[in-house]
Amino acid sequence: MSNRAANFVEQWVSENAVKPLEGAPGGDNSEARLRAEACLIAAKAEGMAREDIEEETGDLVAYMGAVIATLVNHPEREAPSTEDIREDLIRTKAFFIWLDEGCPEGRADAHWQMATELVATEEPR
Repeated sequence: MSNRAANFVEQWVSENAVKPLEGAPGGDNSEARLRAEACLIAAKAEGMAREDIEEETGDLVAYMGAVIATLVNHPEREAPSTEDIREDLIRTKAFFIWLDEGCPEGRADAHWQMATELVATEEPR
């Protein structure tokens, strides 16, 4: 089921991700929430549970936020590549690891490595 969910999300994002309008307020994740809800509705219609989707993507709102951020940073692209999304997920996980450790100085490489390993264990085989 996990491969099906991962493929579904990747296909859905490629067809439905949109770049936010210029002048949209920064830090507002309403577009990511809307896209996550729409993806979950489409997944349900295909017989996939939210848990299956989020097992592959983690927090779907954060995932959609990463997709939108990639579209903003790379407007020449129609949708982000899996590798771009993977890097954004690693960056986000590394940030939370850093926060969990009390924001220590000089451990960025260790946090990145831990996050990379976490993302690798979450990826479908």
